[in-house]
Amino acid sequence: MQKPQVTPVVDPIYDPLALAAPIGTSAGSALRLCPGLRTVSYATTWHHLKGFPDFGICSFCFSKHIESSPLAHEFDAIVKTKGLCRFNVPRVTKSLWPEAQRTSSVAALRDYVSRRITIPACTKKGGAVGADGVKWFGLVGGELGMVACEACHEDEVAGTSFAGRFEPLKQVQGASERWICTISYEHVSRCLQIFSACDAWSEFVAAAGKRMALPDCSETMGSATSRNWYRPIRPTGDLDICEACYLDSLALTDLGEHFAETGESFEQKLCMRICDLLLMNLSEALVVCRTKGLGIDAFLRAAGKIASSPRCYKKAGITDGRFYNFAGTSAANFGVCEGCHAGILEPHGVAPLFGSEPKLIQGTAWCAFNPSVERFGGLVDHWLEAVETGAWPTYERWVSRFAALPTCPNFNMVAGRRWYGWDDLPMCPECYETVAEGTQLASSFELRDTSVEGERLCSAYSQHMRGRWAEAISAGDAAGLREFNKYRMSVYAQTVPRFKMLAQMQTMQNQLALSQMMLGLSLQHADAISGWGGSSGYEYGNSSLGYHSSQYGVDSAKAFDEGRATMARANGPIAEASYLKDVWQAVE
Repeated sequence: MQKPQVTPVVDPIYDPLALAAPIGTSAGSALRLCPGLRTVSYATTWHHLKGFPDFGICSFCFSKHIESSPLAHEFDAIVKTKGLCRFNVPRVTKSLWPEAQRTSSVAALRDYVSRRITIPACTKKGGAVGADGVKWFGLVGGELGMVACEACHEDEVAGTSFAGRFEPLKQVQGASERWICTISYEHVSRCLQIFSACDAWSEFVAAAGKRMALPDCSETMGSATSRNWYRPIRPTGDLDICEACYLDSLALTDLGEHFAETGESFEQKLCMRICDLLLMNLSEALVVCRTKGLGIDAFLRAAGKIASSPRCYKKAGITDGRFYNFAGTSAANFGVCEGCHAGILEPHGVAPLFGSEPKLIQGTAWCAFNPSVERFGGLVDHWLEAVETGAWPTYERWVSRFAALPTCPNFNMVAGRRWYGWDDLPMCPECYETVAEGTQLASSFELRDTSVEGERLCSAYSQHMRGRWAEAISAGDAAGLREFNKYRMSVYAQTVPRFKMLAQMQTMQNQLALSQMMLGLSLQHADAISGWGGSSGYEYGNSSLGYHSSQYGVDSAKAFDEGRATMARANGPIAEASYLKDVWQAVE
C-alpha cells in the first residue's frame, strides 16, 4: 500500500485576517481576532443560531464566515458583557459550516449546537475524576491509552477521517480516578487536524504517542537532565525550550523547522534549567508570529531582545530594571519591562503608544505582564480587551485609575488601610472607584480616602452588596444599608473566624496524616529489608497491629493507623464548616 502523502504544514492558528485591523481610539465593528473558548468580560456583540443563545459566536468569526453568506438570516445578535466563542473549532469551521453552505441548510449545525451546549467543557491539564461524570472516548484498538473527553470528541475528532477509529470508552473510571484528555495537548490536537486531512493514521499515532510519553513542562527551575531541550538553529542568545513545549508550540508549524534538539550529553546537562516558553513575552511573541504569519525572522528578533533582557519570570521581580510607561501621561505603579516590550508590545504594534526610552527603576519592580503582579488579572483582561476590540483608550484609562490602588481585601478584615464611606459601612478604594465614585451619595461620605488603624471589612466586594449599594445610590440614602451592614458584620463575627480556623486545622491535620503515612511507607520498606537476611523465627506485634517479622513492621502498622485516624479527624469538622459558610454567604 502506498504511504499517504502528508500535505505541507498549514499552521491551524494562522489567520491572515486576525489582528489585521489597527489598534486605535475606538472599537471596530468586529473583534480583531477570535477569543476562542476563553470567557471575555467586556461588552461586545455576540451572534448565535436562532433559538440557541448559549452557543456564542464572536463578531470576528461571524464577519469572517457568516455575514456575507445567504444563511446569515439564520442568526441573531445581542450585546453581552460575558461570553465565549464556540464557533471556531474544527468540527464547525472545517465540516459543519462548509456543509451548511453547500446544502443551504443549517440542520446539521443546529443538531450539533443543541447537543454541544449540554456537554461540559474540556478540563485540559486539570483533568477530571469519575465523579465529574465526563463521557470518555478511546481508540477502537486501545492504542496508546489515549482518551478524549466528549467535548473534544465533538469539536475535534468527529467530522474527520479518524472519527471511525474512536469509540465510547468501555473502561469504567473510578470516582476519584483522574484522567486527562489527550486531545487537550496542543501537539496532539494539531497532529489530529493535519494528519486526518490526508488520512495519515500511522503518522498521527506516532506523533501523539511521542507527546504522551513526555513529562509536561515543569514550570519551575529543575535539573536539565530530566528532559530534552531545543534551541533556535540560528544563534539567538541563551534560550532553552523543553521538548514538551517544543512539540506543543512549534512542531509542525512553519517555525518548527528552525529549531533543533541541543544534542547535549548527560554531563553537559548537569545543571539547573527552566523552559523559556514559560515567559509570557516569548510565548505571546510566538503566538502572534504564528497567527499573523510573520515568519521566523520576526520571532527571532523578538526572542533575541528577550534573551538579552532581564527575565520576567513568574514570582520573580526585576532588580534595577528598565521599564516603559505610556507615551502620554505615565501611570503610577505601572511599567512594562524590556523583554515584554519586545515580545508583546512590538509584535502587537502598540510600542509607539509607550515612551521611546525606558526608565530605570531602582530596587525590585514588577512588570505589568508578570503573572505575580498584584493586579495581573485585571491588567491582562483589559489588555486583551484592547487587543481584541482595537480600542486602546479603555486600557490606558483603566490602568491609570486602578494600577496604583491596593487590591480589594475581599472577605478578609484588614488594618491600617484607607477607606471611603462610613465607619460602619466602609468601602475600599478599588470598590469606591468601581461603585460609588462621582455619585451624589459619595459626597456625603464621612470617610474619604481616610486612613483607619483598626480592622475593617469592605462592604462592596460581593455582587449581593453591590446590588444593595446600587439601590442606596439610586435612592440617595444609605441609612438602610448601614443598618443591614451592622447585622452583616455580626454574622461575620459568628461565622468567618470559626470557618477559617476549621479550614486551617483541617490543612494541618491533612499534612500530619500525610507525614504519618509516609513514615509508615518508610518503615514498611525497612521491615522488608530486614527480612532479606532470613527470618529469626520470632514475630513482633499484637492482634490489633498484626504480626510482623521485625519491629519495623509493627511501627509501620502503627504509623498507618495513626495516619488514618488523623485523616478521619481532619474530615470531622466538614459539616460545621459547610454550615458556617452557608450562613455567611446568605448575607455576604
